[in-house]
Amino acid sequence: MEEPSSSPPPSSGDDEAEEETTTTAQEAVNSQKSRRSREFEELRKLAANRKSEEGGELSAYERMQLKKQEELDALRARGALTQQIKVVLIQVRR
Repeated sequence: MEEPSSSPPPSSGDDEAEEETTTTAQEAVNSQKSRRSREFEELRKLAANRKSEEGGELSAYERMQLKKQEELDALRARGALTQQIKVVLIQVRR
């Protein structure tokens, strides 16, 4: 007598859909990281130009703004990745 399995074997269609979703999610995250990186580099360049124009160092306020921007970018990237993971998990469960 054979015992029924608790779950059916995964079909290749489900695997392909999951892989495609994961790839799409990763591409979205990479795109967002790239955009944020470019934005941050632009901020750095602006700050460096200002520094050279004024002939001095960045003010405490400017350093704080750059640091806050770095932290915000890191949080956004982490949040975007978390959101993409949730989407993948929801789609995998279907």
